Amino acid sequence: MILIVDDDQNMRTLLERALNEYSVVTACSSDALRIMAEGKVSLLITDFAMPDLDGLQLSKLAKKLYNIPSIIMTGHTDQLNYLKKRVEDVIEKPFTVADLKSLIIKTLDKQYESTV
Repeated sequence: MILIVDDDQNMRTLLERALNEYSVVTACSSDALRIMAEGKVSLLITDFAMPDLDGLQLSKLAKKLYNIPSIIMTGHTDQLNYLKKRVEDVIEKPFTVADLKSLIIKTLDKQYESTV
């Protein structure tokens, strides 16, 4: 299951519809850790800038606590290099659905290869 975390409900709904071939659940950052603790999440896609827990913090917790890989979405181009040095995968907004799907496959493949 893919967990999409964003403080913008419209973005969560848009991504959930765009990724309809996947099992997707959406949440705000305050619910994300509880959902990951259930053990069914295989990938986290999160916004970078959120009020409660930012995407970088959430990504680090997902990896450390549950070994869940993540993709961080950001519209903050000034933060791209900073993020790319600290997380597995970053996608810059605006992005195409095709680009996101390609990155999902790449991220999940890397996760699979690291466990084999």
